[in-house]
Amino acid sequence: MKNDPGCRAALRLIRMAIEETCPAGVLPSEEAVLGLYGQGRSNKPEALAKAIIATVEKLTADQPVDGNRLFTISGHPH
Repeated sequence: MKNDPGCRAALRLIRMAIEETCPAGVLPSEEAVLGLYGQGRSNKPEALAKAIIATVEKLTADQPVDGNRLFTISGHPH
């Protein structure tokens, strides 16, 4: 993923969409993501997924979503 320009571009677009449409504070800065999740391959996708889950939880407060569920790169619950 690190050397895949298409993947990096996709992650930037997803981050931009989250930053523009989701409540403030659901997505940590890229620097904070490295501190929270480390240098692993899935640190950015995991942070993006958690931001989306946090947003859904805020928008559907009466119907909680399991924000601790882990996802693999393929997107299926782990």
